[in-house]
Amino acid sequence: MHPEKIKAIKCIGKQKTRDIEVDHPLHRFYANGLVTSNSHAISYAMFSAWQLYLKAHYFDEFMTVCLNAVDRTKEKKGIDILDSRVKYAIRKGTNLYPPDINKSKEYWTLNDTGIRAGLSGIKTIGKDASLIVEHQPYKNTSDFLDKTKLGKGKFEALLFAGVFDDFDERGTLFNWYHNVYRKKKEKPEIGLEQMSLFLLEPDEIDDIVSFTKSDLKAAEYGMLGFSIPENILRKFQNELEQNKKWKTVGEVEKLKVRYPLMFGQVQKYYNLVSPKSGNDWTYVTLSDGLGSMEIMVSTAQFAHKKRYFQIGNVLVVPVALWKDDETGELQGGRCMLSDGKETIKIIDTL
Repeated sequence: MHPEKIKAIKCIGKQKTRDIEVDHPLHRFYANGLVTSNSHAISYAMFSAWQLYLKAHYFDEFMTVCLNAVDRTKEKKGIDILDSRVKYAIRKGTNLYPPDINKSKEYWTLNDTGIRAGLSGIKTIGKDASLIVEHQPYKNTSDFLDKTKLGKGKFEALLFAGVFDDFDERGTLFNWYHNVYRKKKEKPEIGLEQMSLFLLEPDEIDDIVSFTKSDLKAAEYGMLGFSIPENILRKFQNELEQNKKWKTVGEVEKLKVRYPLMFGQVQKYYNLVSPKSGNDWTYVTLSDGLGSMEIMVSTAQFAHKKRYFQIGNVLVVPVALWKDDETGELQGGRCMLSDGKETIKIIDTL
């Protein structure tokens, strides 16, 4: 049987149609004015059951598939889905690792300790990921560039995605690439992989570009479409052990502490007028790397203390929690800036 092209379409008005492929009185049924079939409903129910089982008993394997299923080329929609799935996996306790030039493969891969991001999802890389994987391992960035012959755009995409972090700092590698590698300066006594900006004369350097932590973080998100948050708990473990009164998100939920000193990193903030009181509030999301909690501060106080609440700052903030009227569980918190006892403490900044 050979398919034929449609030559013309003619409207014949509205007609009632039914699927008669399965001729059985119990096959078709009506629900909310729609006609469907038992085979259709059963197949979706079975598929959902299989997914739930895998999610419950093989969560890391399940999330690896889910992360690989996202098409980030669908711009905003694909990136949002990918970012939300990354955050979900982290909240559930899965270890996620960023892409690495020697450890990553083309796609997200599962290992003994967690899931590592692949190279093909990095902006502009795509099919070149297979070329990169083919020539692994690499001794340094010079070795990588010589083997793959990738150009400036793809190198910078990989650089700002963080794949070369084991070799050197991103800013250093960026300036090395533009002022040393691309010029191919003849230094017979020193190998190119060992050449430094310090070996060049001032007139041989075009421009030294500096990046702030915030610049690098934004560039990383632009290349990856997601951000694997640093585990704040691990980084500041010593400070937490020395200051027992500092409470993390997890501790607040477990211990039901009513007036804690909340510890976390500022993830975002926005202004909103309370529908009940009509007062202006700024809502600040604090994260400890595994969980997050939203606190409130009056807009006037926020403006006065805005330098504390810059995104990326790690803070200890005195807050007052309250119970939900229906569930009785602790919710969010109001930031206590003027209680005369505790003040906001900045632990780290971007």
